[in-house]
Amino acid sequence: MEKDEMLISDEFGKMLKSLRKKRGLTLADLSDLSGISISYLNRLEKGERKSPGFTKILKLAKVLKVDPASLVGSDLNMSDKPMSISELLFSTQIEHNDEILTASQKELLVEIIETVLLVKFEGTGVINDLQQIAELISELKELQ
Repeated sequence: MEKDEMLISDEFGKMLKSLRKKRGLTLADLSDLSGISISYLNRLEKGERKSPGFTKILKLAKVLKVDPASLVGSDLNMSDKPMSISELLFSTQIEHNDEILTASQKELLVEIIETVLLVKFEGTGVINDLQQIAELISELKELQ
């Protein structure tokens, strides 16, 4: 497998896992709904398999309620449909300080953004909320 192929399948797998979890689905749920085996889905998410064929992409996109183009990271997505944070970050290459962000970095960024958007920052929980965000940011910095 060439280096570019590994990055593409890693990106696809991270995107698939992120969308599956966001929809509250287990691998078994996704398998049942898509007709794709659990072991194949697991290997996709781990980046051990290349991106699946078009038919499987269509099935996964339907179950995950996303545009197939955004699932595979295509910039051909002409839809005016709103994108989730995961879809947005995983459907495009993002550059920071002349480096392309990895799938792991994007995964942490999604988690940081979603955590910031969900926390209330009220009362005694503010310190815990900030600590949780700081831990995620530290994880992200370790990947650089």
